[in-house]
Amino acid sequence: MEINVNKPIQVQQKTGTGWKKEPSISDLKTDLNNSTAAQSAQVSKITKWLDVLYLTGNAKPVTAEGKSKVAPKLVRTQAEWRYSALAEVFLSSTDLFNVNPLTWEDVKSAQQNELILNNQFDTKIDKVAFIDKMIRACVNEGTAILRTGWNHKVEEVTEEVPNFMMVEDPTYAEQLQQIMQMIQQKPDFLEDQPEEVKLSVEYSQQAGVPIRVYQDGTRTETKQKVIANHPTVDVVDFNSIYVDPTCQGDLSKAQFIIHKFETSLSDLKRDGRYKNLDKITQENSIDTTYIGNQYDTTQNTGNFVFKDEARKKMFAYEYWGYYDYDDTGIAKPMVCTWVGNTIIRMDENPYPDKQFPFVFIPFMPVKGSLYGEPDAELLEDNQKIKGAVTRGMIDLLAKTSAGQTGFAKGTMDQVNMHKYRNGQDFEFNSNQNPQYSIFTQNFPNIPESAPFMLQMVNNDSESLTGVRAFAGTGSGSVNLGQTAEAVRTATDAATKREIGIVRRLGSGMVKVARKFLMMNAMFLEDEEVVRVTNENFVTIKRDDLKGDYDLRINISTPEEDSSKSQNLSFILQTLGNNLPPEIPIKIMAKIVKLHKLPDLAHYLETWEPQPDPMQEALKELEIAKLRAETALLNAQAREADAKSFVQQAKVGVEQARAGQMQSQTDKNNLDFYDKANGIDHERAKELQQQKLDTDIVKDTLKNQNQLDLADKNHNTSLLLEHAKASLQPKEKSVS
Repeated sequence: MEINVNKPIQVQQKTGTGWKKEPSISDLKTDLNNSTAAQSAQVSKITKWLDVLYLTGNAKPVTAEGKSKVAPKLVRTQAEWRYSALAEVFLSSTDLFNVNPLTWEDVKSAQQNELILNNQFDTKIDKVAFIDKMIRACVNEGTAILRTGWNHKVEEVTEEVPNFMMVEDPTYAEQLQQIMQMIQQKPDFLEDQPEEVKLSVEYSQQAGVPIRVYQDGTRTETKQKVIANHPTVDVVDFNSIYVDPTCQGDLSKAQFIIHKFETSLSDLKRDGRYKNLDKITQENSIDTTYIGNQYDTTQNTGNFVFKDEARKKMFAYEYWGYYDYDDTGIAKPMVCTWVGNTIIRMDENPYPDKQFPFVFIPFMPVKGSLYGEPDAELLEDNQKIKGAVTRGMIDLLAKTSAGQTGFAKGTMDQVNMHKYRNGQDFEFNSNQNPQYSIFTQNFPNIPESAPFMLQMVNNDSESLTGVRAFAGTGSGSVNLGQTAEAVRTATDAATKREIGIVRRLGSGMVKVARKFLMMNAMFLEDEEVVRVTNENFVTIKRDDLKGDYDLRINISTPEEDSSKSQNLSFILQTLGNNLPPEIPIKIMAKIVKLHKLPDLAHYLETWEPQPDPMQEALKELEIAKLRAETALLNAQAREADAKSFVQQAKVGVEQARAGQMQSQTDKNNLDFYDKANGIDHERAKELQQQKLDTDIVKDTLKNQNQLDLADKNHNTSLLLEHAKASLQPKEKSVS
């Protein structure tokens, strides 16, 4: 029995919820009674299909006394072929779900959700049993009804825990500093350290002084231990579900779903959510001792009844729906459970999506209905025809006294008859030929119409369901067509139909997984450790599970996998040897994964080419050679650059020389021209004349200077004499 993590509601028979307008049990039972007609009609359909499947009830052939009662199980044969084919799609992959983020902010949470979701389906749920039960319910009954929930179990345990003491120790400062340095270098250093070291670091950081923590014995402690905290999913019996008949095949439009389940007082008390259990009376609690259908052998308890009150079976009705309990005019999701006339639970819908915890998966969808149809709806007439033809052939053979021998009267006497019976030589009447007088009875030939009718029924059944029989008994190449294209077309059509069924099953599983994601984000403990590989563990935090995701399920069929494998093999052949080895290896890993060899696929995905020492040495030498050649080319380039610079300098020198030579040539030409035209002579005459003029000017200036100097000297002498003359009388007067 699943246990919800919600707090137990404190509810009395009609009060205790705090709602303004609490629904009464009569209101809820009215919905139950109004949906009974639609539920009974669907139950009768499913019962008929199960009768056809198991050849029971009205589907069991009625034959006269002495006639054959053989009934070939055509529907059961087709169903048996479907079970493993559909179940393998979900069980062949180690990771059932892929969770992809819708935004870049949800990448981390998507990875965490994928880890914990696949881990829950692998370890918390019996995946094989659940998938098999879901497939069989869908194939046999036309609809698989799944119910999700949350299992939370806590028990008190007494444990011996260490008793830690702490003391301020200045001498511990140096060791504490070393630990802090190791933490800076390796953040997860403390994970492998003893508990006292972790506490020492924690208390020292809080106090700001070195604190040494040491263990001082142990103590006994009683604590609450969570032994189960995970989502659940179960396949619900079709007899126990009552759906709002006005939803028109859309579960989101349904106003209520009622789940009828078998329980006991012991189970209800152990659950912890239910109240008013003391008000349950014997008269209104026990409807019957059997829940389920006659085809579920695991629940067929016959007339067995527990005598004690704690284990005595009773029926409880769990109402999931919408009700205006706060008198606002808007119906809100709620859940109510009652036994007989006693309400034992009433609360708001505890699930985060506020939706019904049920998922309907139809085998073949029916318009306007939540339920689907199984193959039995298509094969009922064919099974009757095959049974009638088979019983006719058996009756034809059974009426023949095969192996009996008849003798014509008078063929032989009693003595020879005795010899004949003992295998000895005998004498017969010469008037009668023993070839015609002795007759041995054989089986009659079956008319060709009978096997033809059986073959036609088998072919029609295979075309209706898409399930192909084994070679020689089903639709061979002649029946499918004379060409390979006709065979491929028929095969593809059957494969597509099977893929369509798988997609509907996968869509239902995705809905279940979405409910799991929402419940994980709300009900999980703060940290859940998920085993990712044999060595690595990832801690998943509840806050990281929130976000928007694109949830997909890994589904495939053997035919689809084979087709993909052939396409990848063709691509691998066309690539050749011109690509790096990593690309063919990746393609080979995909092919191996399609052939359901996960260990080899993992090896190929993680394979890295190991270098050959000889090849590595050759590569190093080749690299050294290329480096030397590069260095030589660089040196030659530098030398060429230097020569180019010198050549450029020489060009300038040569240009200067050329200019000088051109100037000398021009000068020589000019001199020749001057000589030839007497210009040099005239120029010499002009120069001579200029020289003479200059000499005359110089002589004139020289003479003038001499005259000026003589005049100056003469004037100076006169002045001196005049001064002397003027000074002499004065001297005399003074004396």
